[in-house]
Amino acid sequence: MRSVAPEAMDAVTPEPHELLRHLVRLWSHPDYQPPALPEAALRIIQLAQDEDVQIDQVVEALERDPVLAGHVLHLVRTPAYAGSQKVRSLRHGIVRLGLGRLRAAVIETALGMRIFRSSAYGGFMRALSAHARASAHIARATARRTTADPETAFLVALLHEIGLAGLVLTLVDGFPDARPTLGQLRAGLALRAPQAARRMLEAWGLAEHAPLVTFMGGQEPPETREEAVLVVTGHLAEALDFGHPPPFDEATDPERLDPALRLLGFDDRTLSEIKRAATPFLGGLRKRVAA
Repeated sequence: MRSVAPEAMDAVTPEPHELLRHLVRLWSHPDYQPPALPEAALRIIQLAQDEDVQIDQVVEALERDPVLAGHVLHLVRTPAYAGSQKVRSLRHGIVRLGLGRLRAAVIETALGMRIFRSSAYGGFMRALSAHARASAHIARATARRTTADPETAFLVALLHEIGLAGLVLTLVDGFPDARPTLGQLRAGLALRAPQAARRMLEAWGLAEHAPLVTFMGGQEPPETREEAVLVVTGHLAEALDFGHPPPFDEATDPERLDPALRLLGFDDRTLSEIKRAATPFLGGLRKRVAA
């Protein structure tokens, strides 16, 4: 089931603490199905784990959802994915990018179509989507200067806000007439976002990324290069004006950032180089948020 109906509360708008209590009950219910990606996207995630997958299988899976396929093709033709090369078709895009990067493009597209969308909180969701997408490109540029895998860093950063987005979607589904400000729910949503993210990743076949996804949204200092890349990514996203949108905007804790920089051996010059590498991909995102 997509949702569990809230207990009757007459016609009175529920208080913020009642809304949060509903979210806890909902996401703890064993039969609850969290917000889903399109079936074609889930199929691509599944195929990407098969070492023997054929290109025809991937193309066929995508073409079952013409809307998703069209958006993916548009995305993989952008400089962020294609560079200076021209991508002629989905098949050419798969050959050109490889299945791993195509999967990232499919997930990036699907998140925009299904997860980072809300009629009630549209401006917030657009800003949250831009933050996640910008973070993904910054994470890839950061990881390329380390031994960490750039595509894993990209995917984790892309996914690190799905828990918060999922909770906001559930809030709207459960109480369509309630319009509390997110500032009223900030602490409760932030506390429950990691659990929601883990539930969503499991449902999407991406559970192996849950530790890093939840780490990126936490406060623990990094212990590995992969974690350090994510901490630096958060700092650079803020520096490039793609930090968390209000009311969740907080600067990266120096007690988190300083160990990450030491672990990676980064100095101010390296950070400047990463910002320059990521900046060309961020202009379009600024326009979408401003629209």
